[in-house]
Amino acid sequence: MLGPSSTISSVSRTSLRLVFGHKMDSPKNTAQHFSEDHDYLLVYAKEAATWRPNLLERTEEMIARYKNPDNDLRGVWLLSDLAARNYYAQGIYPITTPSGRTILGPPAGSYWRVSKKKFERLEKDNRIWWGEAGDNRPGIKRFLSEVKQGVVPQTIWNWQDVGSTRNAKQALSQIMSAQPSEELFVTPKPVELIERVIELATTENSVVLDSFAGSGATAHAVLLANREDSGNRRFILVESEQYAETLTAERVRRVASGYKFVGTQKEELLREKLSYSSLTKGASKLMDKVSAIENLDGHRFDGITKTVDEGYLVVTGEKKIEEKTEPLGGGFTFYTLGPATNLDKILTGENLPEYETLGAWLFHTATGKSIVRQEIDESTWYLGTTSAYFVWLIYKPELGFLKSRDCALTLEVAERISKTKKGKKHLVFAPAKFVPNKLLLPLGVEHVALPFALYRVEKS
Repeated sequence: MLGPSSTISSVSRTSLRLVFGHKMDSPKNTAQHFSEDHDYLLVYAKEAATWRPNLLERTEEMIARYKNPDNDLRGVWLLSDLAARNYYAQGIYPITTPSGRTILGPPAGSYWRVSKKKFERLEKDNRIWWGEAGDNRPGIKRFLSEVKQGVVPQTIWNWQDVGSTRNAKQALSQIMSAQPSEELFVTPKPVELIERVIELATTENSVVLDSFAGSGATAHAVLLANREDSGNRRFILVESEQYAETLTAERVRRVASGYKFVGTQKEELLREKLSYSSLTKGASKLMDKVSAIENLDGHRFDGITKTVDEGYLVVTGEKKIEEKTEPLGGGFTFYTLGPATNLDKILTGENLPEYETLGAWLFHTATGKSIVRQEIDESTWYLGTTSAYFVWLIYKPELGFLKSRDCALTLEVAERISKTKKGKKHLVFAPAKFVPNKLLLPLGVEHVALPFALYRVEKS
């Protein structure tokens, strides 16, 4: 959330990046000009200079890129280019390869990214790779054991990683037991997309706010994240449409407690990019990886399928479900907001709220606590209690009452209040009082004036 200082003039201080989310898994053939395949995610931080996203976990595909052709005792490594485009004054010098060939300098328009002295130290520590024949342009060995324990997020998120609109619709229909061709929500966000946001921006105890909750994907993602790392994240969802109870809240109830499902539940177990190298040199290794998945996870599913999808090998576990899915746990409280309290209309008498509505608002404004509606006793003006006060409200939603002397706090009313409840001070809301403070204070009674001028209005 942006604080009070985060105005238009300070956007450059709070704005971070624009992320493109690939939302379509196939072109939209009905598009007149271009198939719009992406969504935008605006990323803000209250202090962009100090905030940093969490690192993403490395995928198996990323880790597989690390090799160890020279059997270095420090383990697998990834070759990093020694040349860089950024100007570096000490980055131009000749290099002699182990085979004796002299490289006069870096490629045109680039510079060695380390000084000659630093290069010599790296070479002595066996951190330079010249190729198997010792004649290649050198590169720097980056050991997996020494790099950051994660990956810096990029600004393009592919649907294979963060889901697509089609995936999101299918998942929502499955959760809500929708009828064939029934459209529950036009543009649900993939839960995987919100999971990515949570992974980057939260800790295990964060509070996640979604002011346009829609299909409830944010709460679903929070529950998934808590199950993944045993976190204690909480969520606040706000939705003003009629489906807030029947769709938004109901989805969260179902995934939290498990939902009835008849059909095939699928779980992706492996997604690996295919290349010429993986299909030739690494074919047996790839098949061994698939076999290991079948041996390790086969008992959890009725079957495991292997398909090729847009250049990826996808291994999916499929299980026939006829009862309930595994509950994610957690829960929530559903609140419905009452009518808005408009002070200007109250002052003119145009719109006087009910006793309970005004009482709840005043109670929260004065104490910072939510009122317990079962404790309200309109007949005695009693609203409820806090650790410090008994709270009272002298009020009726009647213009005639607010113009009369009956709406005032009198000594008689104050004495009755002080005798009725004992052990704390009394906070009394009333449009007026007909008793001085020097008589109220010994009784432990404090008066708070209501924002009404109505009792002074002359009758027409």
